[in-house]
Amino acid sequence: MIGLAMTGIDHLPDHVSIQEFSVNGSSGAAAGKGGRQVCCVMVPRKWRPGLKATIRWGVLNWRDRAADEYQKIVEIEPYEELGIFFVHFLPDGTVRVVVSDQGPRSPTYIGPHVPIPQKYPWDNYELPGGTPLKCIDHTVTPAATCKD
Repeated sequence: MIGLAMTGIDHLPDHVSIQEFSVNGSSGAAAGKGGRQVCCVMVPRKWRPGLKATIRWGVLNWRDRAADEYQKIVEIEPYEELGIFFVHFLPDGTVRVVVSDQGPRSPTYIGPHVPIPQKYPWDNYELPGGTPLKCIDHTVTPAATCKD
């Protein structure tokens, strides 16, 4: 077994975000465009048929002000080279797990070539009462109205 860095790729629409995910109990933080990696998820050095991972994730729907949690047992796609453990959250609700030494923007990447949207939901949605999300300071706890 070997520990690999992991990253989540969020392919969901602009108003939906993966706020946190885990693989076999190891936290992967928030999913995004795949630039942020965390350590580690353990995998065999050599892929074998039937290799699976338990993926848990939390979704925030900015537009509808709703949150949900999910869990799936997902097959890890065949790999020959070790690299990064990519978890793809796809718009149709499926999850794909790819181990690759290439990134999702590479033409030789073996994973899904589904668009990864740029997300700015705080620019497009409001809190009840009409306060734009972009006017909320999310760097403080609890979040507060920005002071301009």
